[in-house]
Amino acid sequence: MAKITELPGMIGKGVERVQIKAVDNAVDAYVKARDRRMDCTKTEVETKSELITVMRKNVEKIGADAEGTMIYHHDDLIVTLKYGKDDLKVKTEASDNDGSED
Repeated sequence: MAKITELPGMIGKGVERVQIKAVDNAVDAYVKARDRRMDCTKTEVETKSELITVMRKNVEKIGADAEGTMIYHHDDLIVTLKYGKDDLKVKTEASDNDGSED
């Protein structure tokens, strides 16, 4: 992250930039965490898209209900892909009954 240099001669209460080391450190830590999360989100979106593509390519083997929704079981996971849109849900079988998602 680039550091900003103040203009010379800008000294005095109300003009000078306030610098608090603890806040600066917290800002830096937050930005690093945010950037890691954004990288993870990008990876999740890419892998989700790949899962949707692979499921659609295998619709004959997986099967679909009357509305075109595909349901695939993997270990203790239930993968549901609704027809016509990228509505993909991956839940544990236990959470399928309580409404929570993974």
